[in-house]
Amino acid sequence: MILTTAAVLSTLLVLSSAYPQQQYNRPQPFGAPAPSPLRQASPAPLAAAPGPQIGGVNPLAAARTLRQEQDNQFDGTFSYSFETDNGIQQSAQGSVKNAGTEQEAQVVQGSYSYTSPEGQLITITYIADEEGFKAQGDAIPTAPPVPEAIARALEYIRSLPPDPSQKL
Repeated sequence: MILTTAAVLSTLLVLSSAYPQQQYNRPQPFGAPAPSPLRQASPAPLAAAPGPQIGGVNPLAAARTLRQEQDNQFDGTFSYSFETDNGIQQSAQGSVKNAGTEQEAQVVQGSYSYTSPEGQLITITYIADEEGFKAQGDAIPTAPPVPEAIARALEYIRSLPPDPSQKL
């Protein structure tokens, strides 16, 4: 769970840093014209930026958004997707489950993918609902199987009658 949370947070950090930031409130020298938010310098090509290259792309260079779609509704349903020129893709859909009841919950399902430093495509799919965040993907480590002796011991403990002196 900690690794999954760390993976999601690191992906969100990468994605938020890839979004172009506009400098509206930057102080200007007296008498200088204010910068126009419509006029932005075009970023340098990713391959020309110095630094490590992964699959011909520099992961430290700013990414450009190639495609972005979003749809937000007043009833709590939404969907979005985007793709950047450094290979990051993400999409999600959400809705409200049991609206107006005590069991109301937001449900979100989606996926994201990126290229690892080793050049491997990593894809994670997830669902988040009233039962928590559950992710699946080959890059998520799995626990080793429980050794047979421990499994037998646990089964033996479960088979014992409850101890009346123990209060839970």
